[in-house]
Amino acid sequence: MSNLDYNIKPIGQLRAELEVAAGEWPLAQGTVFEEVNCGGVRCEWIRAPRAPGSDSGNDAAIYLHAHGGGYYRGSSRVDAAICSHLCAQTGAHCLSVNYRRPPDEDFFPAALDDLHSVWHWLTSAEGGDISPSQVVVGGSSAGGGLSLALLLKIRDEGGRLPAAAVVVSPWTDLTQSGESFATNAAHGPDREYLNHWASVYLNGADPKDPYASPLFAQLHGLPPILVQAGGDETMLDDSTAFAAAAARAGCSVLLEVYAGQPHSFQHEVGTKEMAREAVGRMAQFALRWAGKASILYSDPIKLW
Repeated sequence: MSNLDYNIKPIGQLRAELEVAAGEWPLAQGTVFEEVNCGGVRCEWIRAPRAPGSDSGNDAAIYLHAHGGGYYRGSSRVDAAICSHLCAQTGAHCLSVNYRRPPDEDFFPAALDDLHSVWHWLTSAEGGDISPSQVVVGGSSAGGGLSLALLLKIRDEGGRLPAAAVVVSPWTDLTQSGESFATNAAHGPDREYLNHWASVYLNGADPKDPYASPLFAQLHGLPPILVQAGGDETMLDDSTAFAAAAARAGCSVLLEVYAGQPHSFQHEVGTKEMAREAVGRMAQFALRWAGKASILYSDPIKLW
């Protein structure tokens, strides 16, 4: 998303710009959308026919997705390219959540409350009646951080955790303290931009609240997590520092850094080979933990 204008503009214009940009990212062939109300939260099912050569998929698996967009913009359609190609490679069904966004819909922790409500609906007998062991959660950028916060909330409340999580360039530190903001300053997203929208989202809350910045959480007892990041993005340390902290806490965590790639480059899965490689790795990881996999996830890790 480095081609977008990060100057502060009216919220409607900023949201419209992202939707237009997302419309340029090709979906998997045959992708269909279905709007659904999940426990009072607007969501969208995203489904795609199984791609040729992906016969080892798991049609019972669910990918619960939180979109990116700095918390203040984005929708289920913004990350649809990633979601649809992941569905095509796994056979899973994606449920993408349209959580409340600041400043006009609500503030922290409303987005997390919405995602948690959808999780409860999905896994309850009165809702989707899906076993948590068949669910992989994930998201990109703000949605990646939100997905990690969901794991923390489920754990803290003593619930059954999902099978795994796959997060793309997750925003895990709303204080923007990573050194990569200096070392990768020539690339986006800009620190001042993130500081502004973090402040809007938090609305006075502590940016080190673990549900806002999972980097500062106690990370024990979480399911396996795949973290992907672009080597050129300013938010690289949001991924590397979180992965290191999770590993120290005893979690199974796999970090993949793709050299020369920007923030959330996986959106270009339909046109760029590196993005296809990354989404393919996401699919392998999801199937490894939520169902059967044609390749056990113990093969050597390819870092770009």
